[in-house]
Amino acid sequence: MFFRWLQVIAVTVYIVVAIAAVAYLGLSPFWLALPLAPAIYFLFTLSPIAPARLPPPPPFVPSPEQLAKIDARLRELKNGPPHRRKPRYLDAVRYGVPFPDHRIDYLEFPDTLVLCEHLRPLEAAMRAANLPMDHAMAGYVEVQCIMQVALIRQRIPLADCVDFSSIAGPHPHGPSVQIATCTRCRHAIEEGVCGGPWPAP
Repeated sequence: MFFRWLQVIAVTVYIVVAIAAVAYLGLSPFWLALPLAPAIYFLFTLSPIAPARLPPPPPFVPSPEQLAKIDARLRELKNGPPHRRKPRYLDAVRYGVPFPDHRIDYLEFPDTLVLCEHLRPLEAAMRAANLPMDHAMAGYVEVQCIMQVALIRQRIPLADCVDFSSIAGPHPHGPSVQIATCTRCRHAIEEGVCGGPWPAP
């Protein structure tokens, strides 16, 4: 790999020197065809340089304390109602992903509303529109859409304490996301990383 990079650098330097020489001697640019033809041919015949491969992430190996918590949680799910015993939740818990009961219930029952009375009209409209939504922590919901704030304000009656703002997204160099916050109750609805504009014009 290192030798391949040296070849590319050497040919690049050769091309630059050839162009500089023709310019210094005041020759016609057509003279560049002679020295550049073999160099360009050489570059095109090189096989592509494979990108560096990152090592795979280490496998999840729970500590004894984590393993005990995972086993206890799996027993709770298996002894609970049928909708909490689905493989997707059991597998996630096995890999250390927290799936509390309230989060599973929110995903399984689209009519469930968990936010304060001031954000509830917006949450209810989003749930009625079948937008993918998740409830990972108390007073917080994530929705997969791009909130069209002007249209939301026009169509959904919201209290004065509901504020829309932009915050940094989950990726350092990615776009910001919008969040609807109840300044009185500190509940919030935050945009996810995918989804289209909502509501539609």
